[in-house]
Amino acid sequence: MHPNGDRLANLAESALLGNVEPFGREIGYLTKRGENSLALSVALNNRNELIRALRKEVFGNRTTNKAAEEISQLLDRYRSTVWPRTRTDQTCRHTNRKDELCWLVLKARDAGLTTRQILNVL
Repeated sequence: MHPNGDRLANLAESALLGNVEPFGREIGYLTKRGENSLALSVALNNRNELIRALRKEVFGNRTTNKAAEEISQLLDRYRSTVWPRTRTDQTCRHTNRKDELCWLVLKARDAGLTTRQILNVL
C-alpha cells in the first residue's frame, strides 16, 4: 500500500469510530481557525488566475498599478450592473472576452475586490 494510504486508512477508521476531526483536517474539510477550506482555496486560486488573464488580455499595455485600478473599477461596474442578471447562468452568455472574464471571476468567487487586493494578485 502507498505510504500515505496507511495513514489515510487509519484516519478513516478513526472517523468511523467517531473521531472525524483528524480525517476532516487531512482531506481539507475541517480547517484550523483562520485557515481557508480546500474549496475556498481552489476558488481563490481560480479567481486569481482569471484576474491575471484579464490583466494580460485586456490591460496588458498598462502599468501594474494602473491595470489593478482599472480591473477593480471594471469588476465593480460589472458586479453592480450586469452580474445581477447573469449570476444564475450555468454558462457564460457573453461573446466579448472582457465580459466573459468578468463573469468567470465573479462566478469563481462573488466578492468585491479593492485595487490593493487586485495588485496583490497581479
